[in-house]
Amino acid sequence: MRVIIQRNTSYFAETGQANGYLVISDKEHPWFGKHYDNIDVEVHGGLTYSEPIERQEVDCFDELTDDDIGSWLIGFDTCHSGDTKERWTVENVRQHARSHMLNITIFAKDGINNYGC
Repeated sequence: MRVIIQRNTSYFAETGQANGYLVISDKEHPWFGKHYDNIDVEVHGGLTYSEPIERQEVDCFDELTDDDIGSWLIGFDTCHSGDTKERWTVENVRQHARSHMLNITIFAKDGINNYGC
């Protein structure tokens, strides 16, 4: 598993600079294949994305590669009311994704249901 970041387009210029995602390659992971509404993790604004990684995702997401095809992608955005590019810099989004998704998913994999941050 790894965290990736996708910069927001100019359409979202007044919100955060990027969105955070987690690539889940382990098909046995409890979050693999789940809709984001059914994943118990607290991230900024809640999860807003969950899709299988196919060719079109590799073409759209800067940090995905052909090796990621067949993995599962979950993520959150920084395009909510009150989000700013000063608060949600690329590095802040990456750090938030690491601390709230990557670290917590280890507990989910181990069957521990206490996802406290």
